[in-house]
Amino acid sequence: MKRNILITVLICSALAVLSCATGSSIDADTLPSAPGDAVLYQHKIVPGDTIYITVWEVDQPKEFTAQVKNNGTIDLMFMTDLKVIGLTEDQLNEYLVKEISTYYVNPRVSVSLSTFIYLLGEVRNPGVYDFEKGQTLISVLAVAGGPTRAAKLRNTLIIRGDYHDNPTVIVSDASRIFRKGDLSENVILQSGDIIYVPSTLISDVNYYITQIKPILDFFMLSTLLGL
Repeated sequence: MKRNILITVLICSALAVLSCATGSSIDADTLPSAPGDAVLYQHKIVPGDTIYITVWEVDQPKEFTAQVKNNGTIDLMFMTDLKVIGLTEDQLNEYLVKEISTYYVNPRVSVSLSTFIYLLGEVRNPGVYDFEKGQTLISVLAVAGGPTRAAKLRNTLIIRGDYHDNPTVIVSDASRIFRKGDLSENVILQSGDIIYVPSTLISDVNYYITQIKPILDFFMLSTLLGL
């Protein structure tokens, strides 16, 4: 809750900056729709993810929690700066078995991830939310209390991938979900997705992403610090 309060304050102060990127409507046909194989998505680790690790020594489990730092590494036991960014859960498990095998004979390791999505703009409770596999745009909007009256749902944006380096941007006409029950607009989300519900119609998506980068950096830092 504390984290979301701080983020809400920051969002309010940033909206004036973001409004400079607004104007005429986005043409939905010019931006990619959700990938057809979204249900097969495997999350790749990003900074801010929390990793839960169990290592069995003989039959005694030892449990560890590690958060992925901004440089994409974690510290585990006496090992530091293990680079895990970009790995899937299965790849992470294999990687840690290899690393731990330097110190333990035939270690048994299991991992699980706690991941996040980011919800900005005209929703009742913007902030950072835990991600669960299979979540959709509409389910996250519902958790956040739904859109405000000022929301321009037609231009709802989902920013996916490294927002510093040529991210994929998906546009959803989420108004069709509410008005017509059109579930084709109900994007299946991936961990790390940034959802933005604007108050005005956006004309320049690239400029908007440029403006929002400092805000997203704050989100990542607040997640790492547990604010």
